[in-house]
Amino acid sequence: MAIHTKLQKSEIIEILENYSIGTLKSFNFFTEGVENTNIKLITSRNKYVLRYVEEKDVKQILFQTEVIDFLTLNNIKTPKIIKTKDKKDFIIYKNKPIVIFQFAEGNHIKKINKKLFVDIIKKISLLQKKLIEFHPLNRPWIKYATDLSYEEFLLSKIKSNKYNQEFNKLVKELKNINDSKLRKSIIHGDLTKVNLLAKNNKVTAILDFDDVRQDYFVYDIAIFIVQFCFPNNKLDADLIKIFSEEYGKLITLSNEEKKALLPFMKKRLLSATLYFQYFLDTDKGDKNQNILLRDCFWKRYLEIKELKNYSDIVF
Repeated sequence: MAIHTKLQKSEIIEILENYSIGTLKSFNFFTEGVENTNIKLITSRNKYVLRYVEEKDVKQILFQTEVIDFLTLNNIKTPKIIKTKDKKDFIIYKNKPIVIFQFAEGNHIKKINKKLFVDIIKKISLLQKKLIEFHPLNRPWIKYATDLSYEEFLLSKIKSNKYNQEFNKLVKELKNINDSKLRKSIIHGDLTKVNLLAKNNKVTAILDFDDVRQDYFVYDIAIFIVQFCFPNNKLDADLIKIFSEEYGKLITLSNEEKKALLPFMKKRLLSATLYFQYFLDTDKGDKNQNILLRDCFWKRYLEIKELKNYSDIVF
């Protein structure tokens, strides 16, 4: 993940005094990602990941760590949080939270074959099944997929009005959803390839709960589909069919959830397009990467923008 804070060796040693994980042997920074500074640690005992939380406050971290603790306790493949000597999930170091995780073996997913795809669906289904049952003690971040206030903010900052018409169409589609009939639960919120590790066609870890929140359960499925079922930015009906069949073995969607799926897919794709357009217009991040990602999500949006019913995507 991105390097926002270049912690020195002496600072890491100071941090590790709060833990019983051995002495520091080596460390290196992860460069991928956006929000936090992540460092791989090798100590005299094992391998770990130190996360220096750059943007979330203590209340949000209390909620995130509670979710992760619940999932690891229920055998969901998420990296385990290493407790401090005082049995806490995190410490505050120089006014920012630090969480240390057990290092997860595996590689970020680049190419997907059917065997791996089926295992991904199984692991995501198990994750969601547990999250439906979860009732956190700490107040969750609540943001529902029908709320477009963030997208409105992005539109107000973008120089072009290219996306305004599509945004207005989306507003109308979301108003047609009977959200009172949609299940609410804690969702992961960012089920993408970069947040999964795999080895030998098996998922070894589900990562990055920075976007975990209370939302409509089906929105997590919409996020997953727009990430995994658009090879070469084209909607693949065969992948949708495999997903529908495998996912349905563990979880059944109501008719209203199926109806909401397509508008939520459009919302996710348009929101991501606006996000990277905003980065381009405000000179944030890597320009070429932002163009690549904006165009990727926009092409996927154009693939489905004329579709009207969930049956149009074979779900």
